[in-house]
Amino acid sequence: AGAIVAYKRPHMFINSLVNIKNSRPDLLTGWKVIFIGDGELSEEVRSSILQNGLSDFVEMRPSSNTYHELINRSMVHVSTQELDHFPNLV
Repeated sequence: AGAIVAYKRPHMFINSLVNIKNSRPDLLTGWKVIFIGDGELSEEVRSSILQNGLSDFVEMRPSSNTYHELINRSMVHVSTQELDHFPNLV
């Protein structure tokens, strides 16, 4: 957990948010998206968030031992990684 790296495909989710923002921005009202982690794509993802005008509702946070607390408070957990390890998350 907590890695912004290629196999987790963060740009897939960013692109999805851009598509929603451009076609149905009302669906994003009241939502807050948080990327948790650091890694080889952190700066690229941060730039993509800014360039696509997503910074009003998307933020990035560094890796933390308490990320599970944030996930427990979340309404939705999104995983776009190539290999899905949901049993390890739950």
